[in-house]
Amino acid sequence: MTFHIAYACDDNYVEQTKVSVVSVLENHKADSVAIYLVEDHIKQSGLDSLRDLVNQYGQKLMIVPIDELLSDIPLKGDANHPRTIYAKIFLGRICSNGKILYLDSDTIVVSSLNDLWNSDMTDCYIGGVRMPYSVKLKEKMGLDAETDYLCDGVMLLNLDAWRKDGMEEKCLRYIREKGGQPLMLSEQTVNFAAGKHIRVLPPEYNLMSVMILWNADQISKLYNVDNYYEECEIKKARNSPVIIHYLNELYIRPWFGNSDHPYRKKYLLYRKHAGINDILPDGYIGRRTKLVRILNKWLPFFIFNKIYQSIRKCRGY
Repeated sequence: MTFHIAYACDDNYVEQTKVSVVSVLENHKADSVAIYLVEDHIKQSGLDSLRDLVNQYGQKLMIVPIDELLSDIPLKGDANHPRTIYAKIFLGRICSNGKILYLDSDTIVVSSLNDLWNSDMTDCYIGGVRMPYSVKLKEKMGLDAETDYLCDGVMLLNLDAWRKDGMEEKCLRYIREKGGQPLMLSEQTVNFAAGKHIRVLPPEYNLMSVMILWNADQISKLYNVDNYYEECEIKKARNSPVIIHYLNELYIRPWFGNSDHPYRKKYLLYRKHAGINDILPDGYIGRRTKLVRILNKWLPFFIFNKIYQSIRKCRGY
């Protein structure tokens, strides 16, 4: 059995991708792993260092320039959302295997992916962890309000079904219908295309910041969701995560010297394994996030929730 793992990034996330790749390889030394990287004009030195790293573990690396992958598709990115975010839609073009696990560069794997890889994907196009999105937000995106919405930063794709049922073209039609920029970009696109043919995975396969800062009941109230995870599932994810996702929210990310992320040390461990010893620069979180953290720390939850709802209302969520 071979694990097929895909990444996509530009030159801004080479270091993070290396750390994530090493975290996969460190936890699968006795397994066969094939790494796919869709790259957008990464410097040759960065590609060479990643190739050398994978070779040290005796594993396989395939590098695909995004201009080749999307040669017939005029997708554009911007400063905050590079076009590599759409690469997951087209992985069936570069991987002939029946399934593939896509990982964002801001993730690390801290234990075996075996159980995740063997998830039953019968009649499913994608598998992932729920996002705490409200009915109102899903309706705003034009999605079925009753269908679970998955985070696409960690996504198991059933490539056999994806190719067979023309999901790539379905995604492209949807992007065109949204004027080339759906509200939630690739995530909204794949959730729309997959519809109810999804596999909801346990939260330990994508431990996100909201799961660390708040409990399940608080998350449900803050985001106005009725079908989120149970608290026992969230606790298991916190205590025994398989994949940690360092999203750009709530905490300063661990590749900054002043990071306050509770799982910072785990990231730094794999950074060391990747042979990266540069001094970390300081990072920051936005003013709105700072305000949320301060209010959450000092106010009773029921008062904080009222303020948080007002903030979300102003943002149209």
